[in-house]
Amino acid sequence: MNAIVQEMNAVNFSGLDDVSKREKTDRLRKEFGVILNEQKIRVEEIMKDKEIN
Repeated sequence: MNAIVQEMNAVNFSGLDDVSKREKTDRLRKEFGVILNEQKIRVEEIMKDKEIN
């Protein structure tokens, strides 16, 4: 996850044109969102397990 944040920062300070920056940032945001969603699901599963036990 840290790698994605670092890559987003690198894109912001790169010499890419605005369209390329936007495309790359959108792709990174999607990857980041997928990771966050997977973690959220895992936490919910852990909480359900704790409620059962």
